[in-house]
Amino acid sequence: MRKLNIVAVLITCHNRKEKTLNCLNALYDSELKSNFSFEVFLVDDGSIDGTGEAVKLAYPDVNLINGDGSLYWNRGMFKAWEFASNKRKFDYYIWLNDDTMIFEHALELAFKESEKENNNSVIVGATCNENMTITTYGGWGKGKLLLINGKSQICEYFNGNFVLIPDYVFNKLGNLNYRYRHTNGDFDYAYRAREKGIKSVLLPDYVGTCERDKNTLVCFDPKVSLFKRIKLFYSPIGKNPFEFFYFNFRYKGILVAFRIFLSNHLRVLFPSFFLKKY
Repeated sequence: MRKLNIVAVLITCHNRKEKTLNCLNALYDSELKSNFSFEVFLVDDGSIDGTGEAVKLAYPDVNLINGDGSLYWNRGMFKAWEFASNKRKFDYYIWLNDDTMIFEHALELAFKESEKENNNSVIVGATCNENMTITTYGGWGKGKLLLINGKSQICEYFNGNFVLIPDYVFNKLGNLNYRYRHTNGDFDYAYRAREKGIKSVLLPDYVGTCERDKNTLVCFDPKVSLFKRIKLFYSPIGKNPFEFFYFNFRYKGILVAFRIFLSNHLRVLFPSFFLKKY
């Protein structure tokens, strides 16, 4: 008799009822072998559009965890992971963005790859736009998104849209770094994995669709007012300079951290100059 593998799927959301429900629909419609079973842990971070109520009505088995609207992606995922790991021991954990619509084969593809890696590596899924013409999120190498080529690839770091974490890796690395609110938590986890000698493996095929989020680049857009650029820049969903400084100092050194801290401020203040120069 084959061992039953129990999987915790971790999601966080805020005021995206339709996308969140579509994400769950795709998840529950996905193919899964009989010896795998998943349980969903969803942090509803203070939604006022009825997301939590709609999820509970459509999927009553989902573990719904309430936030106050201040968690954003990283801390919401941290809370979901903490709740799940305290509830029971899972064989795998999956990070899933609520705007990521996985394909039917996504889960089986990820578990198959993980088993090839003896369940001791991070497994990363890439997403594309709806037309499947552009890679939107996934694994990175040498500062660029890796292109899907039909073969597994080692990546330096990764986006957290679809990531499979075996229990072995969780025991080595633990949860996400709570210091980040929204961005950099996924990159930080990838760097921590590298420090521990744990590989991050990009799957050979796309796992789903997810459109690119352009909000982080608005703070460098000369068409946007200076006030709005600065406000977004310092917000959790922009390129918050202090959280980016911490990340760059931690993994790239003090000189790089200061250089990026200064250059990003200049890009916010004088975006037209940087557009012409670069």
